[in-house]
Amino acid sequence: MISTKNNVLISEMLDIMRNDSENLERVVKLLTDDCIWVMEPGGSEYHGATEIRSMAGFALGGRSHDIAHTVEILNWFADDDNLCIEYTHGARLTGKGIGGIRASVKTGTNKYCMTYHVSNGKID
Repeated sequence: MISTKNNVLISEMLDIMRNDSENLERVVKLLTDDCIWVMEPGGSEYHGATEIRSMAGFALGGRSHDIAHTVEILNWFADDDNLCIEYTHGARLTGKGIGGIRASVKTGTNKYCMTYHVSNGKID
């Protein structure tokens, strides 16, 4: 059974991904101060909400979304400790950031899976 706090958190994350994926501050409010973000493949780690905000802000700065380039949730599941969201993500790469790449990645081209550990209504 999922606790009330975690259920609210799960609903908020799903809404952010569906409707407000560029709102970094909305996501950061859901993180614990000592959370860890691990990027796979490669295993790059970001520690704490401040470091994660910096990494995510850099990534968001290099892309934009429109009707053909968005986040679409394909599937998700949760229990009282975990939230897993499978999604496809399209974006227009603006040339800001890594390599100056400009491109269009349509929704449905690439699939991803985010796995979050949740505790007491926060992502840790």
